[in-house]
Formats: sequence, structure tokens, C-alpha cells
Amino acid sequence: MWFFIEKHQEHSGFHRHILLEDASSSRWKEPTTRMKHFLMEDPESFFASTLGDGLNDSQKMELLKKVFRLLPFIPNGQSGLDICPIHNLEKLTAYCSKQFEIVRPAYEVIDPVSSDMDITYLLTHKQDGTHWKPRYEAIPPRPHQSLPRTPKQPVLAGLKPI
Repeated sequence: MWFFIEKHQEHSGFHRHILLEDASSSRWKEPTTRMKHFLMEDPESFFASTLGDGLNDSQKMELLKKVFRLLPFIPNGQSGLDICPIHNLEKLTAYCSKQFEIVRPAYEVIDPVSSDMDITYLLTHKQDGTHWKPRYEAIPPRPHQSLPRTPKQPVLAGLKPI
């Protein structure tokens, strides 16, 4: 699973894109107890999964909708959850990563805690167009001047600062 966090352009909110790999055919044939519970809500899906040729894409998407709707952060409305099969992974990952280094650093656009991904490369490299540079080369150098002096604190009740 890969979780991408995207900032809305119209307002200051965020939303998620989740890329989820299909379960293996053996997992569908021998579902866990929790999967059986969800599959039993639609006996046709249960038998297709365990005894038949397996679930089709629309049955799998309906099952995912049931599971995701139980999460407290998923909105109730139709537009709050969109599940669809992926046919062009390269185009979809390009879409999900379009805000890399523009809105947030790449390692923050991909949710590293929730995703099954090693983000070490993203921590050490910065995207520059279609190329990647080490972050130490991509970050502008600091100016070679001292920080401005802070004003002196007033003396209180005749006491001098230590």
C-alpha cells in the first residue's frame, strides 16, 4: 500500500490517494476470519471467492468500499471515496506524486508511516524537474552573515542583567 497526501488547490485542506495492491489468489481462496465476515454479507461474493473463479473487479471494489466506510476519517458522501481499478500504474503514480517538492518535500507527500515503502532515497534526494539531486546540492546555500542583534532588555527595578 502506498499513501499519498495531496493539498487541495482551492482551500487549505488535504486528501489522500491510496494505491492498494490486490490480495493474492490464495488469500481470496482462504480468507481470514475478518474477510469472511465481509464476504458473507454477499453470499455470491463469498462463494465466488472461496469456491468459484474468484471475485471480479467490481465485487472487490464493493468489498473495499464496505471496509473503508468503517474508518472514521472517510466522509459519508459519494465524492468522499472513489475506488477504481488501476490500468496505468505509471500514469497514476505520476499523478499522485505531482506535488513532490512543490507543496511539500517528497518524503511528506508519501505518508511514510502508513505506506509499505522505504523512503530513504526521498529523505536524501530532492526532485528537480524529472531529475533527482542529493538534497545537500539542491538546497540553496546559507548566507555568510551573522544573525541580526537582538535589542537589549530593559533593566528592571534597578537590577542589572546577569
